[in-house]
Amino acid sequence: MAQEPRLLVGYGVRDVTPPPGTHMSGFAARTSPAAGAHDPLQARAVAFSDGGALLLAVVLDVIGVDAHLAAAVRDGVLRLASPRPDDVVVAATHTHGGPPVLRDAFLGPVDDAVLARVVAGAVEAGLDAVRDLAPAELEHGVGHEATVAHDRRVPGGPVDPRVPVVRARREGRRDVVLVGYACHPVTLGPDNLLFTRDYPGFLVDALESLLPGSAAVFLGGCSGQVNTGHAAHASADLTGTPRRTFAEARRIGEALAGAAASALAGARPLRGTPVVAARTEVDLPFVPPATDPAADEARWLAELAGDPPPAPGRRGWLEGLCAWADRFPHPTAGTLRVPVACWSVGELRIAWFPGEVFVEQGLELAAAHPGPLVCVSNANAAPGYVPHPSAYDAGGYEVEEAFRFYGMPGPFAPEASRRLDAAMRDLLARLDG
Repeated sequence: MAQEPRLLVGYGVRDVTPPPGTHMSGFAARTSPAAGAHDPLQARAVAFSDGGALLLAVVLDVIGVDAHLAAAVRDGVLRLASPRPDDVVVAATHTHGGPPVLRDAFLGPVDDAVLARVVAGAVEAGLDAVRDLAPAELEHGVGHEATVAHDRRVPGGPVDPRVPVVRARREGRRDVVLVGYACHPVTLGPDNLLFTRDYPGFLVDALESLLPGSAAVFLGGCSGQVNTGHAAHASADLTGTPRRTFAEARRIGEALAGAAASALAGARPLRGTPVVAARTEVDLPFVPPATDPAADEARWLAELAGDPPPAPGRRGWLEGLCAWADRFPHPTAGTLRVPVACWSVGELRIAWFPGEVFVEQGLELAAAHPGPLVCVSNANAAPGYVPHPSAYDAGGYEVEEAFRFYGMPGPFAPEASRRLDAAMRDLLARLDG
């Protein structure tokens, strides 16, 4: 009788930290360049194969991954390795302590040399993971951490306390651990001028310490409106707050690592083959902004020229808004096509969402899918926030303002989230079938 194919898993990591003096991304209020690095920014990659198909994910410590960045990494990998183009995913941890990498956004000026370093590191990490493929057995558990994540829009609103964790036990090699959590990596605020992975960096480092001989990869969950406990507009203040510190980022990372390690203590084995990817594209509808861009820009310019001048944090915010208005003087309705991907590794499913989807997106998908599922945001495209339909009545930053900083002509319509959900459910049904 023919033997069932063995699952192969590989891991790679490369440093992509820019030099001091590079601009930082994630907060419009922060306009000063980086003074250095608190901890290294990295590209971490994981590869899965059943001896035929080869799936590769590269996760970068940057604010997001747009189509340009994803294509550059994918092309670099495909020149030297053999996955199909659709079977390569490039995602971001969404740290707000990294360099600007999104060319069409207003999230800081992109330095070509820095972007080239990020791409080169991502490609090398991916190739390292392919070269590192070794037989593995999968196990899965779900930890719980209810004290970290907070709904920044609605006090007591929905969060996802789960800490999904998947370990690939490999023969003669380091184990590879995938760990997820749905919370913005914004422990450090705009006053921070040191490159940092934020809490995901402390999480993977702590987990590797708790599990000697392992390598960990962070997968950021659906966390569009979820952070560590402050309002969105608090990030326009450069004065800092006592809770937004490296010590707090370490505490959070170590707490999540503990939850993940505890989950693995009771993890159950997973069948690890076959390895299959499914992908589609979705047209997300957007609408014109609710206010007139010309009138808005006139008001923003008047504030910039006012006496007294605006505070530095507010100035950076206003300059980003004016840059957007110059690009889109007459925005109209339209659609943006984005990729949606889902992987099947035996019993495990990994759902890759583009952009910043809300926590309800992951909660609802997990409730509808009976098997092990990890939802990941900020993958393969950077359309910005795609709010859940329930968010629109209250408006707010994610619904009415953030689209400008992502370089979009207007905010997404409520239908956008529904289309993403339908597309992902179709991919899951295809894989399950």
